[in-house]
Amino acid sequence: MRELAGRLAALDPEAGAAVRVIAYFDRLVDGHAGLEALVRGAATLAGCAARLEAPGRRIRVSADGRRSDLDTPVDPAWPGVDGLWLERPGPPSAVDAMVLERADAAIRLVLERDRVPEPVEVVLDGTASPQAREKAARRLGLDE
Repeated sequence: MRELAGRLAALDPEAGAAVRVIAYFDRLVDGHAGLEALVRGAATLAGCAARLEAPGRRIRVSADGRRSDLDTPVDPAWPGVDGLWLERPGPPSAVDAMVLERADAAIRLVLERDRVPEPVEVVLDGTASPQAREKAARRLGLDE
């Protein structure tokens, strides 16, 4: 992948950068990185602060990779997708667009991976243990 990115960069710097972005987020996903690492990657690759504002999750990382406070509201001029924002106005560059796309896909994977199943899902899951199904049924107020 690195060799391909190097050859592409020689022909087309934006294409080479896009391949590096893809490889970067693929490595994070393969390593089971968390949300903060993914937002940090977006900030570092884009060269500006990035933030994630999703239900129950609010993370901001500056361009130098440090987590910081969310002390300003989202500016509608910032490029973003599904609650992930790059904190700079204007349309995204090709690399920014690739960072947003790949980071968003990785974030969705993490959120799905970390999602706790709802009790009704456990009750209906034939592969769940009988104890887990009974516990979930009690949480739903169902009789045995």
